[in-house]
Amino acid sequence: MARAHHDRRTPGDWLRGLFRQPPPGFYSRPAVYLSGDRMEIEHFCTVLFFDENKLCLRLAKGRFTVYGSGLRICTLTAARLTVQGQFLRTDFSDE
Repeated sequence: MARAHHDRRTPGDWLRGLFRQPPPGFYSRPAVYLSGDRMEIEHFCTVLFFDENKLCLRLAKGRFTVYGSGLRICTLTAARLTVQGQFLRTDFSDE
């Protein structure tokens, strides 16, 4: 059986590809980090709803909802929100 032909790249091309700049807007995309009973959400637009069982955020291209119990907002800045509690599930919709 013949081997598939692969593109041959020079080491310089390979390094340029490895260290290239990310696409425009990459660093402003929403990100969610979960560690134990804390969740950090970055780059959201608006807090639409919050109570001890639900947090709903508007993102640039959708809506992100966190369901849980005993939820409380620990920190809130223009770029980041930290919420603590017991997390049951998350939903994303592109409304």
